[in-house]
Amino acid sequence: MKLINYFLLSTILAIILCTSCNKEEIETNKGAEFSEIILPDSVNIQVDNNILVFESESSLQTCINYLSAIGDDNFNGFEKALGYESFRSVNTDTSIVIEDDIFSTLMNPDRQIIVGGYLLTTNIKEETTSVALVDNSGLKSAEEETTLDWDINVFDYLETGNRTSMKRSFCKNTDEKKEWKFGLERDFSRIQAKVCFQRAGWYNSIIIKFKLEKRIKSGLYYKLHYKTQDAWYRRRNRSTTHFSRENSCDATEQGDEISHRPYNGTRRLSAAEVPVLFDYEGRIYEDDLEPFEKDQILLIMKCT
Repeated sequence: MKLINYFLLSTILAIILCTSCNKEEIETNKGAEFSEIILPDSVNIQVDNNILVFESESSLQTCINYLSAIGDDNFNGFEKALGYESFRSVNTDTSIVIEDDIFSTLMNPDRQIIVGGYLLTTNIKEETTSVALVDNSGLKSAEEETTLDWDINVFDYLETGNRTSMKRSFCKNTDEKKEWKFGLERDFSRIQAKVCFQRAGWYNSIIIKFKLEKRIKSGLYYKLHYKTQDAWYRRRNRSTTHFSRENSCDATEQGDEISHRPYNGTRRLSAAEVPVLFDYEGRIYEDDLEPFEKDQILLIMKCT
C-alpha cells in the first residue's frame, strides 16, 4: 500500500489547548462549509477502501490533535474532505456507547483503521482490538491475527510483543463514568453533565461534557460553564501532568453542549483525577439582569 509522504509539524500540538464552545481556532475559514475544509500537510492520511491509513503512531496522534482542534462540529467536513465515511456517521446501534466522537470518526463502519502497516479492528461491545499485518495491497497477510483486550495498549504490544506485562494499573471506563448526571430539572429545561474516560486499545481520552438536554419554551438563553482545578493525569513511564481548565458556552437550542478533552492520545493513562464544577444560568433573554434558574453540579472522574 502506497502511503502519503509524512511531514510532522510540531505546531499542531499547541492548537489543542485553544478551546471555545466545542469549536477551535484553526487555519481554515471560520464558519466554512464542510466541503471547504482543506487538511493541512501535517495531517497525513490516505484512504484505502474506506479505511483511514496512517504511516505511524505519531501520524495518527497528529490527526487526533487536529480533530481535537477543529471541534466536533467539523468532523463531517473532515470526512467529506477525505471522501470517507466513519463509524460515527452510520452507527444507529443505541447499545454501543462511544463517549468520544474522535474515536468513532477514526474508525470506518467496520470499526477498522490501519496504522504502521497493521489493520486494527475494534470490537466495542467486547472491548477488544484485533491486530493483523497488511500487505502492499492493503489486504490481511497470512499471518495469524492477534486479539488484544483494551487493558493492553496496541502500540506497546507492537513494540514489545508482550501481552502480559502491560496489565498494570490503568483507567477503566466503568458504567458509572459513562452516566450523565442531572442538574435541577425545571419545567423549562434539564441540564446534564459528565466527566468520563474513553478507553480503547489504541485511543484514549478524558472527555468533559455538559449539555442542555431539554428546552420546551422559546426565547430562553443559557450560559453553560465549567471549571477544572488541580486536575491531573499520568501516563505509564511519564511524569504527572497537572492542569486547570475553564470554558463557557451559550446554549439556546436543545442539545447545545460543551465538549472538551483535557487529554486524548494513542497511549493509555495509568491514573487520573479530574474534579469538574459545572454551573449554568438561565435567562429569558441574554441581557436580563437576573437569571430565572441556576445550578451547580460537581463531578469527579478518578481512576488509579
